[in-house]
Amino acid sequence: MAPNVPDGQPRTMPAAPQGGLIGPGGRVRRWRWIDNGAVASRPLRCGGDQSYVVQASTRNGAACELVCHFLLRNGENAWHRVGIGPGERRLACVTTPDHCTHLSIAVPRHMAGDVADVHFRETDEPVAESHPLANVPRWSRYAPPFAPRRVLLPPELARMAGHVRGPAAVVDPAGLRRCAAWRGSAVVLGAAEVRQLAIGWAELRRRAGGAIVLLSFDALAAVLARDAGAGERDSTGGTDGRVMRRASRGLCSCVVEYADWATRGFALQDALPCAAVDGAKRFRLPAWTGGRGWNQFAERQGIVRLLSVRPGARGRGALSLACMVDGGAVIASDLPWLLAGVFGTPVATENIGRLVNAHLGGEVPDETQYWSASESVPRQVRDIAELCRRYAPLTAIRWASGAKEPLALGVSLAADSSPATPRGPAAAGDDVVLRTGRIDLPSELGGVPAEAMMIVMKQLARRQREGANGWRQTRRLTWQFDAAAGHAHAHLYASAGAVGPRAPARVLTVAGAEAPQAEGIRLKTRLGPLADGCHRIVEELLSIAGASLR
Repeated sequence: MAPNVPDGQPRTMPAAPQGGLIGPGGRVRRWRWIDNGAVASRPLRCGGDQSYVVQASTRNGAACELVCHFLLRNGENAWHRVGIGPGERRLACVTTPDHCTHLSIAVPRHMAGDVADVHFRETDEPVAESHPLANVPRWSRYAPPFAPRRVLLPPELARMAGHVRGPAAVVDPAGLRRCAAWRGSAVVLGAAEVRQLAIGWAELRRRAGGAIVLLSFDALAAVLARDAGAGERDSTGGTDGRVMRRASRGLCSCVVEYADWATRGFALQDALPCAAVDGAKRFRLPAWTGGRGWNQFAERQGIVRLLSVRPGARGRGALSLACMVDGGAVIASDLPWLLAGVFGTPVATENIGRLVNAHLGGEVPDETQYWSASESVPRQVRDIAELCRRYAPLTAIRWASGAKEPLALGVSLAADSSPATPRGPAAAGDDVVLRTGRIDLPSELGGVPAEAMMIVMKQLARRQREGANGWRQTRRLTWQFDAAAGHAHAHLYASAGAVGPRAPARVLTVAGAEAPQAEGIRLKTRLGPLADGCHRIVEELLSIAGASLR
């Protein structure tokens, strides 16, 4: 029987997708028809909180979806849907719920002929990981050496110019060859430009004074090779470093190893998917690696690792390196070329673009932060309570609910009690409630992801504590949400009747962009595959919250 024909499938039925659910050792679970007419994989034994990467594509430009079925230890079932847009190749991450024992995937019967192929495989570590509770500074405190007035690009990077915020990005091959034009600018150099300049490491550091110079890994190798050929003692051991380019079936991610201006918008140890998909549907991610000689050279020269590769973050090379010089910086990274599509079709382009923008000294909004959604609702309920413990004056509150009803929880930010903001008797609309719906399965139920709102409430609490830009909050703001799980952590939340909000309150309903029918405010930004667009969702929610308090 052909590998893409499910067990017992009549020859008149549409063919099942190529590939499928891939178990240990690369074995594919066979497809089969189930009672409701859908085509489904045979179950795969798994554990809770395991991460999987999904690659899927459609035929004939059709839109369809995959349904992930989870069997839990207590015999209950859970589902997760992965939508595939018309004619697109969808890339997504799925994490099994806590206490999950078996996993299977299915395609609805009326869509079975529209799905061309599916590759659903486990990853050793989560490819997306965020820290919304991290006490990150205002990004303006991580200032680059100077604010670049422009960014000079080689011709092959013209496609990434739109990701630069603030300075004007221009393709200027002649300007790249004139070091006098670098001053006050961010300059991106490939191997061809470095060979034309014919400079070594010491000369590159000198010319980078007053500029931000970002060079590719091939360009860095060319600089060090020139020094080795000239017998430069300062670069002894530098040629031990090399570019590592491998193709794999597993999706890699980059991990923030060093918090500075070049990684603004991301917390320390954040992990975000980062790769390019080639024609053979493999993931490519260039990295820099080296032995003892390179490590000694980097230590002498003050070269630090900004981003590294996961899995094996410390053992499989760096994605970005940085060396500060007088009034400027030298950064080595292939991220601009990855973003421009030189190595294949890039994934999560917006998140990678924000990293490239930070590397080049571009503008970064002060209160934005990377996040990725968690599949564990109990963990989210616990983390939200921990958020209130860490960031005064936030308070975790709960409303009464039945034993079989979703938990009604919230986070309340009291009004500023300073003499400049006197409080009188409660009036209609005096307190504000932002109601965001269910935090479990937000894409299916139309709610707002908890991680995004955690960052919003953290930043609003910081505004009140610091009084930034004359901020005065004259109303209590409460974020209210529902959770289908997490009852074990409900005791961490105080009674809403004792804390607030005071009645009558003005209630604003905020729904995610995926909500089929939204009453109130619907977000404009839809969260893309692999947490792409997460920064814009935070910025939009901050705007809504700020407007509600005016």
